[in-house]
Amino acid sequence: MGRIGIFGGTFNPVHLGHVSLACQVKQLKQLDRVLIIPTNQPPHKNCTDLADNADRFAMCSLAFGDLDGFEVSDLEFELGGSSYTIVTLLELRRRFPDDELYLIVGGDMILSFDSWKDYQKILKIAVVLAGARNQSEHDEMCDKARQLMQQGGGKVEVIDISVTEMSSTQVRARLQNGSDCAGYLDERVLAYIQDKQLYCGDRFASVRPLVKKLLSPNRYYHSECVARRAEELAERFGADPEKAKLTGLLHDVMKNRTDNYLLQYFDRNAIILSDIEKNSPPLWHSIAGAFFVRQELGIDDADIFCAIRYHTTARANMSVLEKVIYIADCISEDRKFDGVEEERKLAKKSLDKALLHSLRHNIAWLAQAKRPLHPDSIDAYNQLILEG
Repeated sequence: MGRIGIFGGTFNPVHLGHVSLACQVKQLKQLDRVLIIPTNQPPHKNCTDLADNADRFAMCSLAFGDLDGFEVSDLEFELGGSSYTIVTLLELRRRFPDDELYLIVGGDMILSFDSWKDYQKILKIAVVLAGARNQSEHDEMCDKARQLMQQGGGKVEVIDISVTEMSSTQVRARLQNGSDCAGYLDERVLAYIQDKQLYCGDRFASVRPLVKKLLSPNRYYHSECVARRAEELAERFGADPEKAKLTGLLHDVMKNRTDNYLLQYFDRNAIILSDIEKNSPPLWHSIAGAFFVRQELGIDDADIFCAIRYHTTARANMSVLEKVIYIADCISEDRKFDGVEEERKLAKKSLDKALLHSLRHNIAWLAQAKRPLHPDSIDAYNQLILEG
């Protein structure tokens, strides 16, 4: 009786995080072999930039082909239609009736595992193995694993391995921006992508799935609203509309991260906060978001970086894009606060007047709440007053 690992996914494209996870699980659980199974058609994803089956199979073969005990399978292509894990496992159980099956999944997948088709049947067919990307995710996954086993029986195991924090969406965004992918892709996979000219589509479309995944539904809706308003303002006031739309979508990308996660992120990336920033958690997502977009998505554009970085405080000498994002965030169609209509009227005429109106409101609110005023906000306000 053998021990077979099953690692499925879109692999769009397969990256070094996939390889690292599969190799570590194989070694830790002493699996005889691991089947790498690219998805035919994801049932829960609208993948507008999904590479062809042949390309994804070829990339997986390049990434795993030389590794002992790994086999790339076209089983889900053969089955056709939407790829459901339960259907794949039933077929594998038919083919390997006497072997133990181990389903390898990422941490984010286990947290939503009970939404999978026939998940309780999955738990009866295979042991589920999940690797966490960080300590906070590990604790959450352990709680979820206990819940799943109580509901569906079977065995769900959270394994302690070193998981590389990357996603295929991030890799596609880096490819889109021409950023270095040496630490993300096997060099043969990268050469294949370049030769086939894969993932060369629209930048906005390429990052949209990641933003949707990282944010709550309400926050994602807000980001879409800001993107649309930023595009409109950019067209009116002379900024790049496409860049404004992209920045608007990304401006709150770290908004739903916990304070503890953001503090760990600052520490990991050697980001130093001022004393006022340390005592102002509502500002943290903008600081972390700017670095995330530059370092993780590979969007190395100083104007985009600063527009995200200062969309909560503003600052003196803002670029047009920075003002556009700040104002778009204030007057997006989902905003309902008192005074928003006045702000919208001002934004039709002048970014500076709208910015000054917003700063007056924010500074007054912070002062009344006895919260610290960021020097950047004061500098922005003073400059607008002196130049007005």
